[in-house]
Amino acid sequence: MFSVSRKGISYRLARLSILVAVILGVITTLVETWFDYDHDRRRIDELAERVLQVLAPSAADAAHQLDEELAQQVIEGLFSYDFVFQAAIKDDLGNTLAATMHVPTASNFFWITEKLSDPYPEYLVDLIATTENREVGHLMVSINMDKALSVFYSRFFTNIFAGLARNVLLSLILFAVFQRVITRPLVSLSKDIVSVDPHDPRQLKATIGAANQSNEIGQLEGSMNGLLTASRDKIKELEETQTELQRNEVRINDFVRAASDWFWETDKDHRVTYLSDSFFEVIGVGVDPSDLGQADFDTRVGLDQDGQSAFLAIKKTQRPFRDFWVSFQLPDGETRQVQSSGVPLFDASGNFSGYRGVSADRTDLRQSQLEQKRLADELNHSQKLRAIGQLTGGVAHDFNNLLTILVGSLELARSPDSSDKEVSSAFEMALGATQRGALLTHRLLAFSRQQPLTPKSLDPVQLLLDFENLLCRSLGEQISLEVVVESGTWFCWVDRQELETVLLNLVINARDAMPDGGKIKIKVFNTKLQDDSVEVPSDIVPGPYICFAVSDNGVGMSKDTAERAFDPYFTTKPVGKGSGLGLSMAFGYAKQSGGHIAIDSMEGEGTNVRLYLPKSEIEPDDDPKANSSINDEHLLVGRRALVVEDDDTLRHILKQRLNQAGMDVTVASVATQAIEICSAEPAFDFFLLDVVLPGEIMGPDLSEVLLHFTPNASVVFMSGYTGLAMKDQSAFSRTFKFIQKPFSSTVLKQALLEALRKKQSMPEIGESSE
Repeated sequence: MFSVSRKGISYRLARLSILVAVILGVITTLVETWFDYDHDRRRIDELAERVLQVLAPSAADAAHQLDEELAQQVIEGLFSYDFVFQAAIKDDLGNTLAATMHVPTASNFFWITEKLSDPYPEYLVDLIATTENREVGHLMVSINMDKALSVFYSRFFTNIFAGLARNVLLSLILFAVFQRVITRPLVSLSKDIVSVDPHDPRQLKATIGAANQSNEIGQLEGSMNGLLTASRDKIKELEETQTELQRNEVRINDFVRAASDWFWETDKDHRVTYLSDSFFEVIGVGVDPSDLGQADFDTRVGLDQDGQSAFLAIKKTQRPFRDFWVSFQLPDGETRQVQSSGVPLFDASGNFSGYRGVSADRTDLRQSQLEQKRLADELNHSQKLRAIGQLTGGVAHDFNNLLTILVGSLELARSPDSSDKEVSSAFEMALGATQRGALLTHRLLAFSRQQPLTPKSLDPVQLLLDFENLLCRSLGEQISLEVVVESGTWFCWVDRQELETVLLNLVINARDAMPDGGKIKIKVFNTKLQDDSVEVPSDIVPGPYICFAVSDNGVGMSKDTAERAFDPYFTTKPVGKGSGLGLSMAFGYAKQSGGHIAIDSMEGEGTNVRLYLPKSEIEPDDDPKANSSINDEHLLVGRRALVVEDDDTLRHILKQRLNQAGMDVTVASVATQAIEICSAEPAFDFFLLDVVLPGEIMGPDLSEVLLHFTPNASVVFMSGYTGLAMKDQSAFSRTFKFIQKPFSSTVLKQALLEALRKKQSMPEIGESSE
């Protein structure tokens, strides 16, 4: 009837359907039988009880009268029921009046009866005499349950076979329907799919029948047709891609053969596994390509040991690299400079598998670069010599003028023909010349970033409020000054005196650039110099800064002039109108303060100079006690001071100055002498030390030794040039007092008083700082 294969789904479905039908038939029949058995059992119990109730009066009379014949008649009446197995009537004393038992014949289902219940259950009824209303005996009946259930067993087997037959028939019908509706269309669809050509997939033939076009099988066929169409399109696309890849491979191979550069590849152990032909034509002349992969391949092709080590080191980083230079020694002795770039390779698991890159012979380029560097170095050297010559000439010119004034003044003072007034005037001119010399060295040190600074936290707003009147007085009536300070301006970490000098120089430069009058604007604002800002040179740390911008609408400067604006002794002002050190001093101050200075200018439009200074996180300290008054000179009387200065004349002058102030002075020329003096007699109130001393012990180091002997002494340092002897001047100045040579007696005494107050404000040695 059906065409069914043992391996097909139809066969398995039929077998499963029949098995399920049998199991379901058995289960349903057993459930029905159990309810049927329970019903028949209750029916038998009810029948037995009704029979006993009917015969109980007669049995009671027989027991009451002890009539055995009547009792026998009652017993025989019970056996008219074929399921009665045994019956007996007893009087109230337990004597048997009548008893009968039929020997049962066990049926084929007796074993079932034994499993389900007692095969011979007994029923007992008490016999009551109606006339006396008392118990006169008992009626006992035992039933043969096997006999009573015989009809039930016949019905049970009839039902179970009928149910099985019904379910099997129904399964076969369902199987036939499933075979026709589902299995056959699926088999047809499967055959169509198997017949598809994988290299040229076409749509399936409509063999599933018109009835299945709209159901799930039809949808499956439609999905397969869509998949086959997409596969056909994808195969066509892949074929086109493969063709394009082949063209690209040919194109790349042509490029590789035509290029003078060569391509290379290494494995994870950094051994060369591939080199394009250009390498063997340019570098690897006479080298067999079969040597690729050998450990000594780099040596064979002439790569020097330094180049091998450097190349290996950079490849061990497993990072991309560009423009790496190595040297190759050719067999004829010629050296070739090779430039290489490469990228690391990693497998699917992320493990390093080697490098791939490109190299080129750049010997001519390298030689050209070296020649350009040599010319640039020569040009830079020439420019430095020009700047040094300009600086030297300017310094010599200024100092010769000062020396001329000094010589002339001293000769005039020494002349016997000079009056007292002329002598006094000569000394005033000499003193003025020395002050101008001090200012000149001050500016030179500022330019060279060697000027000792005393930076503190400063409020720019308060600075300009205090300084604005002085600026206005230096401008004249034709020039207006506008000061703009943005709200929330940060504090800055600067030397206030030097900052005032720089701002004054910038304002004066702006004034001189506007001979016909104009407007100067000072703007203070917060800013941040970033890594990617073109304004940030490499020596400046990016971060928060306070900017002082001084701008004017004067004549401006050309590009060449602006580029040289910070050079020492360079000026565009007329002779006698400027020293050429103002902007160079500002440049040195900005750099030494950890800041930056920039200038923008255009001819006819004006100039804008921006001074960037570092932000301070510390509140400004405006303690009025920080400034010493000359009226406190009496505090120096009777104090002992140790002066350490290597210059004999200066040492003598310092001693005389301090003696005039009422101080007891001991002098030393070198550090070792000072240590011997202090160790023998440590009772000193002051140490006046030169920063730069002959020998290995400098002033700052000497102060530590002397303070070990006299911890409560005040220390004042003096120097004309600190050099490297004072590495951290800002931190140094917060602990000790420093004065710049040359200095007057007033400055010296004020420094001693400030050092005394600074020492008194610090906790004693061993004292808690809380």
